[in-house]
Amino acid sequence: MVIRRILAVAALLGWSVSGRAEPAAEKPAEPKLVLDAQGFTSRVNSLAFSPDRHLLAAAGNDKTVRIFNLETGQIQATLRGYDGIGAEGECAAVAFSPSGRELLVGVQSNTTEGAIRVYDVADLDRIAQLLPGHDRGGVVRLAFSRDGRFLASVGADDEVLIWDWPTRKVRGRATVQGLPGYLGFLTEIPVLIAFDRGGVKAWSALHAKEFAKLLPAEKAELGAPALVQKTLGRLMAMDQGMRQVKLPYAGVEDARYLDLDVGHDLRSGSGTKAGRPCYFVGLWSDLDGRLVRLYEGHGYGVPSLALSGDGAWVASGDHFGEIHLWEVATGKRKSLFSGSGRRIYSVGWDSNGQGLAFGTKPHSGARWKFNDYAELEQTFDLDKRRIRNEITGNPQTAILREGDRELAPEIAPEWNVNALAYRRQGRRVSRYTFPPGVMAMCSTFAKSSLLGLDEAVIIGRDDNAMMCMDLRGMIGRREFVGHSAPVTAVAVSPDGRFLASSSIDRTLRVWSLANLKIYAAADFDYSAGGIVTYLRPGGFAERAGIRYGDLLSRMGGLDMPTLVDRYINDRWPFKVGQIVDFDMSRGGKPYRAKIELIASSDFIEPLISLFIDHAGEWVAWTPQGYYDASPGGDRLIGWHVNDGRARAAKFYLARQFRKRFYRPDIIDRVLELGDVSKAVAAANAARPRQVEMLDLRKVSDLKKVEPPVVRLIEPDAGARVRGGRVMVRAEVQSQNGLPITEVKILVDGRPAQGGEVVSGRDDTPERRTVTQEVEVPHGKSEVSVLAMNKESTSQPVAVAVERSGGADPPKPKVYVLAVGISQYALKELNLRFAHKDATDFAAAWEAQKDVFYSGVDSRSLVDGEASATHIRDGLQRLAQVAKPEDVTILFMSSHGMRDASGDYYLGTHEIDPDRLLATGIPSTEFIRQVAKLPCKVLIFVDTCHSGGLGAKLVDDPLRELVSDEVGAILFASSTPREESLEYPKLKNGAFSKAILDTLQDSASDLDQDGKLTITELDYWIDNRVQKFTRGQQHPTTHKPSTIPNFAIYKFTKPEVPSSRSVPGDRP
Repeated sequence: MVIRRILAVAALLGWSVSGRAEPAAEKPAEPKLVLDAQGFTSRVNSLAFSPDRHLLAAAGNDKTVRIFNLETGQIQATLRGYDGIGAEGECAAVAFSPSGRELLVGVQSNTTEGAIRVYDVADLDRIAQLLPGHDRGGVVRLAFSRDGRFLASVGADDEVLIWDWPTRKVRGRATVQGLPGYLGFLTEIPVLIAFDRGGVKAWSALHAKEFAKLLPAEKAELGAPALVQKTLGRLMAMDQGMRQVKLPYAGVEDARYLDLDVGHDLRSGSGTKAGRPCYFVGLWSDLDGRLVRLYEGHGYGVPSLALSGDGAWVASGDHFGEIHLWEVATGKRKSLFSGSGRRIYSVGWDSNGQGLAFGTKPHSGARWKFNDYAELEQTFDLDKRRIRNEITGNPQTAILREGDRELAPEIAPEWNVNALAYRRQGRRVSRYTFPPGVMAMCSTFAKSSLLGLDEAVIIGRDDNAMMCMDLRGMIGRREFVGHSAPVTAVAVSPDGRFLASSSIDRTLRVWSLANLKIYAAADFDYSAGGIVTYLRPGGFAERAGIRYGDLLSRMGGLDMPTLVDRYINDRWPFKVGQIVDFDMSRGGKPYRAKIELIASSDFIEPLISLFIDHAGEWVAWTPQGYYDASPGGDRLIGWHVNDGRARAAKFYLARQFRKRFYRPDIIDRVLELGDVSKAVAAANAARPRQVEMLDLRKVSDLKKVEPPVVRLIEPDAGARVRGGRVMVRAEVQSQNGLPITEVKILVDGRPAQGGEVVSGRDDTPERRTVTQEVEVPHGKSEVSVLAMNKESTSQPVAVAVERSGGADPPKPKVYVLAVGISQYALKELNLRFAHKDATDFAAAWEAQKDVFYSGVDSRSLVDGEASATHIRDGLQRLAQVAKPEDVTILFMSSHGMRDASGDYYLGTHEIDPDRLLATGIPSTEFIRQVAKLPCKVLIFVDTCHSGGLGAKLVDDPLRELVSDEVGAILFASSTPREESLEYPKLKNGAFSKAILDTLQDSASDLDQDGKLTITELDYWIDNRVQKFTRGQQHPTTHKPSTIPNFAIYKFTKPEVPSSRSVPGDRP
């Protein structure tokens, strides 16, 4: 019991379970591997419109602030600051200054350095200022006066600071009773209003004094007597009007936002509709309590609200991380901002333990119940690393009944499960009662010999916790720490080695059930602050006189930091059965209790965490940062690195460290060995070259691989370009002494063309300056610079520029090079239709001349023509003739092979598995050639790129094509661990036939604009291949973050291919 609380305190104090502990005051928070779902996945704490209504700022429970551009619907910036221990650094409030030039973020903090971050909206990459104050918990509310003269901030300790905003000085202090439901200034006179538990409070901002205590002369200073009296009358009428507001569905208020000038009273709440919980946002008139608009679009509680300055739009944010932008006049939603991925409500193992089945569509009505929130719909194949839109066999899910044994939740009237009973033959054997406010979400009998427990249960809770309990006495034996939102389902693998869990945080996690350790602890729980929250009924602690609400200070004479240090470093000094002194207090009076210690829980992190986004990109990672991912999946997680409280944090996407940490082989070994450290050691030992074991949670290890820093000096953002060229100048600095190996300038994600690249006169291996005059296309474009060292790559630093004037932009040409090899020099390698795939593909583009492209240069190399020499010549020619405005399309249908070192080679006519270096084309060479192409590049690969011929995947050799450095768009016929299938009836591969049918069928134009885009082509390739192969093959499409969606083909007339009605025979 106490062990779990010690672990909670360890987290608050900044200890890492993977290394030695040090005093919290001397140790900064370590780097954290976090999900970056391009939006929120949990509670939205605060919202604010910019005065011009172009931007919406949103503070999330994940300690970030995201700025949404309401014109484009895109994220304009993500603000990351100091991420401290526990809740420290959580962003609780946001506010724009009335001028719109500044954005303020109130954060949780316990230091004197400051809890209000000030950003210049024109430069959101850095924190312009950190305002001191609120050092006892940080800031929970912010409000500006309409004229920008005053700022009010409310602290977690109920203190209100009234600031003179131009000077950034505190004018005075006041207090409120608890978190105010509303904080804001009147417009006509400088008076601050707050609604708290005590009612309405008002202060003169001019005098930093309670309004009721103002002297007559002071009231006169606020304005003309008639104006002051009018304002007071308005407040009284408003108070009466708001008292008349009746929330629908017998609702309880969750959040509130007022516009005292317009007369709007905006509230959110939750109630009961048709016997089930419902959630609403309502807008009332604050004068008469009349309901103006009711919005019921949210699926969970709404803790944050904002009303645009003109009163026309509402933004409402919920606990699921969704932000709804809706119109007051109609109640219709305009935009939905949410993180990628879907909330996962169910999980199970397939029969062989190689797949995780899961469900994302929650039950409604009475079907939503404990341990049963959704049907299983899809499967993630852990071996082949692919998503299957099906469930095979009977997945092993949670077990609540087995023989005469039963786990029985006890349900409170408010739908909360507040206890879990273990019964045999209908009689209760034991029961666990959850702490106040905690709800059990799911549970299962834990059938695993590895636990060493005759009877055990796994429980998932709504406070993100998971625990394994010994059913004999309901004693905790293991804590599973990793989820950041309620746990919805748990399931033990068929062999009893692993536990799977699903969560509202949109992840699946796999945990070990082995190596259970026994620790001695007392049989009570307490909060991170030491308050007793749970007592085992009839247990030693209860018999010793400890009561709920008592305060723990020491155990066995040791304070909490010492206990944490002893636990983490395997020097726990206590034994089961030992009687230990506990120093406690009640009502401020100390006392000592002697308690006999019982066996208690250990603590583990996930072996593997898995996230899948809406587009099917996925990433699976270990706590140390090793990962496997789809080519775009390694943009979904990243490392948050603090850089002091007054500076913006650094953030590195996982993909930036892919040279070292993209390790599918380690993920394989984790599932094989059930231990991450052993898996890393075994995988490294199997590599031909020695590899150092690193853990990026350690500052020292991250420093070894940190990428260079790029500073783009020119052009300026938004620069207007005349003449077709713009000067680009950037400085690059190594952060760790590693030499800078390369600097790249890109235009719209492709290598820049133009003048000679000039290096700085004083350049060193660790510091470089590059200058180049580059060509930019007509209209708007993006110029970016990135840099590399041997270990990592920087994020592209980009600015938008616009070219105007001059001649009309030239119409692009398309260059197609299609390679297909059915007949090989080694006849045992022969395929059937690869040559036809290539010729059909090349021919499909010829009709686009003078339709979508000014010219079509389409060539194919088949069978004996597809020698290594001819393929190289073809690639070199493309680099010579293609222009920046053009499109190059490469098609490869052949074998791919690996050598003994795992290096991958593209197949040629003469390829020989025993002489790959001499007869094949190394993938690294192919990627280099693609990177030289100056234009947009599409690559279609119909080959087994795992290595073919039964080779075991080490990594995906083609993923570099979609990196920001190379910038190609990749269409692959299958996932890296699948084989591509040929389609005998139609004389094509399934992948090639899907492409050809899509180009021939005008119904492929989903938005009916007459053109086929990358997104539309992706949709139809996947749809058709899955039908052709009945789900045996899963094509994938990936593009760099720097490349937007664009059209590639124009339909001339409707034409339905014969294969649109898919034949029923298998390939």
